[in-house]
Amino acid sequence: MGRLRRLSISVLLVVLCVTVLLSGCSRTPYSEEPSSETVNSAVGSSSNSPTSSESVGMPNGTAFFKLISTKVYEDYEANYSGNSKLERNIELIYGQASCPNFAVGNSNAETAGCEIIAVYNALRLCGFEATCSGVIRDFEKNGYLMAAGHFGSNPYLIKDYFENKRNHPITQYADFSSMTKDVTDNIYDKRVYIASFWNSNVISDGFHTVAFYTDKGSIYILNLGINDIKLTMKSRMEAFVKEERFIVGYWIPVKESD
Repeated sequence: MGRLRRLSISVLLVVLCVTVLLSGCSRTPYSEEPSSETVNSAVGSSSNSPTSSESVGMPNGTAFFKLISTKVYEDYEANYSGNSKLERNIELIYGQASCPNFAVGNSNAETAGCEIIAVYNALRLCGFEATCSGVIRDFEKNGYLMAAGHFGSNPYLIKDYFENKRNHPITQYADFSSMTKDVTDNIYDKRVYIASFWNSNVISDGFHTVAFYTDKGSIYILNLGINDIKLTMKSRMEAFVKEERFIVGYWIPVKESD
């Protein structure tokens, strides 16, 4: 699901050692919905569902991500200058493959930009003004990238972005059950969320982060697959995130009117 951020052999060996030390990994069996629908919100269609395989514990704590986080990407102003020239009027990003060739650290948005894209989409859905180049610069400047962008961004620092850079308190879900309960309880209301989860039960397949919103009994997901050009619609969160692959999630309240 989404793009795969493949770890180098040396980093993977370190990660595996850390995984043994981490606790709190769910092993609950998963049953995927038999079908899903896509919604014509822009153009085209694509749906990407998690693959089924034997459940194994996956790291879902902050220590794993701190291991490969970059303190600050020093060339953030150079990237911002180049990225600003690529800006166009983008309301929402349905699939990251359709992004302009934005630089993200030493990588790019199509390869490793899903956390940034999820944040950008959530900002727009919640009524904030935002540009892709501006969000990228904030992530680079404030040390949110991992391995200078090669492994995307630290999903646990999304809360820091909203609360310290946007002065907008959000709710963080450390476990799958609390997030799915909140999503289910509010599925008939318009609420905006972000969720991060592993692409498979193999760490080296990387992880993905998406923004989605609930409304009138359905869930509408952006960038579930990197080539998507529409929203993907599901009836429940368990249809696109397996419990044992869940990393962290957020509810982002809509911006209050000025």
